[in-house]
Amino acid sequence: MGRHLGGPRAWGLWPAVSATLAAAVLAILLVVPQSDPESVFGAAREHAGALEAEEGRSLVIALTGGAGADRAAAASAISAQLSANPMIATVRIGAPHADAALIDWLWQHRFRLSPPRPEDLTAEAMAATLRAALDQLTTAEGIVLGPYLLDDPTGSLLRLRARLTGLAPRPPAEAEESAAPGAEILFARFTDQTYDPTGTARLAGRLRSIAETHAVRPLLIGPRIIAAEVGQRIERAALTASALAFALLLIWLGVMLRSAGAVLACLLPLAFGVSVAAVTVQLLFGSVHVLALGFGGALTGLALDYPLHLTAHRGARRAGRLILLGAGTTAIAFLALLGAGLPAFAQTGVFVATGLSVAALSSLATPLPGRTPRLPPLDRLIWRLPAKPWVAGAMAAAGLAAAFLVPGPEIDRAFGLPTEVEADIAALRQVIELPSGRAVLTVSGASADETLSRAATLSPLLEAAREAGDITRGPNLAEILPDTARQSPPLPSWPEIAPHMARAVAEAGLALGHLARLEAAWRAAVAAPLVHPQDLAAHPALAPFLRNLTRSGQGWRLQIPLFGLRDFEALHTRISTAAIPGVTLRDRVAELSASVDRLQRRVALWLGVGALAALAFLALAGGSVGRALCIGLVSAGALGLVVAVLILAGGGLGVFQIMALTLVAGIGVDYGLFLERAEDRVTGARSTGLCAASTLIAFGVMAVSPAPVLADIGWTVSLGILAMLGLHLAESGGDRGHDGEDSTGAD
Repeated sequence: MGRHLGGPRAWGLWPAVSATLAAAVLAILLVVPQSDPESVFGAAREHAGALEAEEGRSLVIALTGGAGADRAAAASAISAQLSANPMIATVRIGAPHADAALIDWLWQHRFRLSPPRPEDLTAEAMAATLRAALDQLTTAEGIVLGPYLLDDPTGSLLRLRARLTGLAPRPPAEAEESAAPGAEILFARFTDQTYDPTGTARLAGRLRSIAETHAVRPLLIGPRIIAAEVGQRIERAALTASALAFALLLIWLGVMLRSAGAVLACLLPLAFGVSVAAVTVQLLFGSVHVLALGFGGALTGLALDYPLHLTAHRGARRAGRLILLGAGTTAIAFLALLGAGLPAFAQTGVFVATGLSVAALSSLATPLPGRTPRLPPLDRLIWRLPAKPWVAGAMAAAGLAAAFLVPGPEIDRAFGLPTEVEADIAALRQVIELPSGRAVLTVSGASADETLSRAATLSPLLEAAREAGDITRGPNLAEILPDTARQSPPLPSWPEIAPHMARAVAEAGLALGHLARLEAAWRAAVAAPLVHPQDLAAHPALAPFLRNLTRSGQGWRLQIPLFGLRDFEALHTRISTAAIPGVTLRDRVAELSASVDRLQRRVALWLGVGALAALAFLALAGGSVGRALCIGLVSAGALGLVVAVLILAGGGLGVFQIMALTLVAGIGVDYGLFLERAEDRVTGARSTGLCAASTLIAFGVMAVSPAPVLADIGWTVSLGILAMLGLHLAESGGDRGHDGEDSTGAD
């Protein structure tokens, strides 16, 4: 195992192993992975920062199945686990209940929070309210509110209580009607600390384990929990696919190279390149995004082809030049991602460019095995394709047309929810009413008063939408917390209202002495201080409603959850027609889809710029514009074929499929350099066959992964390899005319 190419001086197998191990250890010690969504979405903070926003920190847990005692025990244990976790700010079992202190506070401020209307102050209306209060004294509501009902002839407390109940979470009507099995519900909130996917996934695992111990089924729904568990599933699927692919690859290389040392020599440049790339990105950017680690690592897998080509060509100097030319071409194409302005993709570009360049150079310096490897007889598949340039050009045009003319999916599969998560959400909706995940209704204003005032104006529209069946309800904080102007309506003085009160007392059959109690209650309610948002925070039953009202640098914002959304367009028309200042109804799905579309266009644009730069480099460094154009045209034709197939089969291209196509393009350049040369097409075909089979093993395993993102990448690259092989193996009528020509400077 002593051969090496001229050029870089061979460093020997064991020095190569030592250097690779040192680089790997350095990468492990230095690299800080991060998964900030803003690095992917850029300035689209409404999506990138969703997990950090107030609504992104909610968590609902439903425990179903099993006996009631088991569910109660599990709820208690989970509550204790959440309370002890520093990531959790609050946790409660069940909907908030009004305690005696809260009822007393509502009583004191009833005229501020639910001022009586003029029609409530007539003698007839107050007498009817008092008679209803007498009838209610024996009911559950009467037992709770008994001390107050007879002292509130205006009905303000009961109206306020009804509004408060209307804002609280409740089981859906269909669940009540179908007598769905009982469930224990827990509501929790994460602290405002930075989202920790690993810690969140571990917490979810502990909660599920507690539930399983008590033989009940847990349903965990919340943006952070879902994001963490989806990420963990993808990570597990990727690790499984990587382990299986690596094992199969070792077996394949062992059979073909017939030497453990040869296999090691082929793997060292790849490992060295990936390690150096990770350290380089860490030093340049301060961290390494998981997109760069995962996708950049997969793209750098192209570097495995370099030692395989050298092994097959037995150290030919021309093979080394072609490897450097191919690595440089692909590196330049990916460096264009620096112009996209998105940190995650910029890191991926640097990762791939560095990894391929380092791997190419180290493969030239690593000694080759002494035994001749077995090579797949791919040269037997060389075939003739008349008018090959025209056919390749037509394929490229067809793929480009399909990409522009055929609309893609509404949301890229990388950003959609897995089927099992959708099933959990559907199951939870049978237990408790959940707000729409699509519509976001917000009210904004310069102050809390202005925001609440605008929200109050919105209430009639939401009631009309409910009556029309567009929604089932839209609980509005302004219904229990009016702005200060609505808290101070002109009310009659006691001397003005006293005669009407006396008549109401008499008509209700109460003793005339009760009027003195009504006077004290009236005067106290009129003199009660104004209520401000922070006053609600002191009561656990009111604090959850207050979380929808937040303060930002631009003012205040109130989010109104929408339940039972059936007709988004009709609701949007109602709100748009009303033209209430500061009120917006956003379609979260449409916005996310638009952000993904913009992301795809930006990445595709800069990768296109990189492809043109790479083609120019190939022409200049290779010494032949014609050869570069030939390789570029054939590779573009294969890409067009793959794009057309993917669009016909899946309905559109996702952002990670676009990234995978760039790997296919790099593979096409590599194959073209070794196959688009008639004088040594047989050797080139056999070495390319060895490389193609190795790549197909890795990405073929990925293609059958249960994770849609991995499957999309696997299928894209696998189809691309086959398309590239098929077109680059084809001979056209002009190929024979190049016999004996070496436009790349071969010795």
